[in-house]
Amino acid sequence: MNTTNKAESVNATLQKSNGKYRIVISYYDESGKRKQKTFATGLAINGNKRKAEKMAEEKLQEFKSKLKGYQSVNGDIIFSEWCEKFLEYKKDHVRDTTMLSYYGIYNTYIKKYFNTTKLKDMTPKVVNNCVTELSKNLANSSIGIIITVINGALDYAVVNEIIPLNPC
Repeated sequence: MNTTNKAESVNATLQKSNGKYRIVISYYDESGKRKQKTFATGLAINGNKRKAEKMAEEKLQEFKSKLKGYQSVNGDIIFSEWCEKFLEYKKDHVRDTTMLSYYGIYNTYIKKYFNTTKLKDMTPKVVNNCVTELSKNLANSSIGIIITVINGALDYAVVNEIIPLNPC
């Protein structure tokens, strides 16, 4: 259940816990740090090993597909344009003063920073570089709003099935 490249190595193992199987997916994140995700199977240990192995393989394939570079279904969408769509959606869900703050941050920082970055190219590293660069000259409260808008826009892209995972 391993891939060939160590940097992209993803594997699934079964563990026994409280009389049931659980699936543990091990992988390396974008910075090369080893990570694990655990999923309950709901299967009792007795008599269910093959079912648990099949579930582990399915979960592994699902997880691998989500890790493939945060690929977008429509990779041509520019992130700053997607943010505009997100803010249009969001305006019916937050107070007017909050929207003024969001639009101010968007127009001043996000629109300029991500004016050529495609949604498919948004990765944890890209987001982190943006926050690091902008935090040199901004207050923590402004950085917090920037992160809120970026994260919200990426969540909105996941909900709309444009990207499989939120890289933020």
